[in-house]
Amino acid sequence: SPAVLNSDGETLMATIQWSSPNYTYMIVEDVQYDPIQEEGNSTFQIPVTLDQDISVSACTVAMSTPHLVEYTLHFDSTTLTRSGEE
Repeated sequence: SPAVLNSDGETLMATIQWSSPNYTYMIVEDVQYDPIQEEGNSTFQIPVTLDQDISVSACTVAMSTPHLVEYTLHFDSTTLTRSGEE
């Protein structure tokens, strides 16, 4: 899925928007990240590294009890475009 990437010059951050409003937090490298909005699909800003697999966990409350789900994200630098480019 497309993701918006931003950098402060030191850290590359990705805005991840899930297709569900049921994710309550994400964990990246043992750090917990809370949603950046209160309504709509769950959206997070997390640190990322280009061109390598990143293990993340996301807690969902869509099941009968909160459940931590493991994911692997990969941000391919060859697919990057600047805002306004296609």
